[in-house]
Amino acid sequence: MRIFGRPVGNLLKFERAEAPELQDLEVVADPQTLRRLADFLSEAAAAMETKGETFEHLHLLDAWGAHGTKTPDILVSRETQEGRK
Repeated sequence: MRIFGRPVGNLLKFERAEAPELQDLEVVADPQTLRRLADFLSEAAAAMETKGETFEHLHLLDAWGAHGTKTPDILVSRETQEGRK
């Protein structure tokens, strides 16, 4: 597993493939949100297993219908996608 990220307000500065790799990740949330996040990750893992090599990525904002909110997006990608291993 590797983690990549972009600073708030700089979505256009980095292409997804150019986003810097992060050493750590801090999630600041309440228990309900953490449970929803765990559900999203579990569903992403299931989709990855089902779709195999055709799985590209999933967006948290799409799954939650949270576009236009202050919720940050989380993308789940296959390890081999875009040369990231």
